[in-house]
Amino acid sequence: MNDHFSTVLSCAVFGGFLFTASTASAYEKWEQKPFSYISVNQGISSVLKEFSYINDISIVVSDKVHGQVHGRWLNLSSKEFLQKTGRLYDFDWYDDGAALYISSKSERSTQIMPLHGHSFSHLKSALQQMGLLDTRFDLGAGPATDTVMVAGPPRFIAMVQQTLLSLPAESRPVHRTESASRHLTLFRGSSVSDIVVH
Repeated sequence: MNDHFSTVLSCAVFGGFLFTASTASAYEKWEQKPFSYISVNQGISSVLKEFSYINDISIVVSDKVHGQVHGRWLNLSSKEFLQKTGRLYDFDWYDDGAALYISSKSERSTQIMPLHGHSFSHLKSALQQMGLLDTRFDLGAGPATDTVMVAGPPRFIAMVQQTLLSLPAESRPVHRTESASRHLTLFRGSSVSDIVVH
């Protein structure tokens, strides 16, 4: 009886592999791919690695993500699978375009970064264009001028910081005022002249 159940279970899981692989080419992004999976007392890291194999994407799983998986997920999209398991096993997921990063929600943090002369709108636009902005995590103006506040998992924060450092300098108009003028004293032999440099 037990052997028969194990055989059926293996076929169900294997069938999930075949189902997702055969239809993968019909979808542009992995989040939309259909996904079915059955697990009996399997480590969450192992499940996530098989998930990445099925979807043909790279994955980086934090060693702080723990848990044993027991259950069945049938006829879901890959995104729905991650959403459900993320809630059950308390992890975040973030796709940086090259790999899927899985981290424990306990690893979330909030950081305030200097904008280095860039505008907040410039940074946000760049993140959107590169597909790095994720509305599940917070990105907003910082408490001080020329700062941005970022809250989320480690990889999201790292990508915001890398994007910020890679932005080209923004050209800004220079406003000249009298207070910005400099007075220089010019000596020519015995004569002394006071000149103003703008």
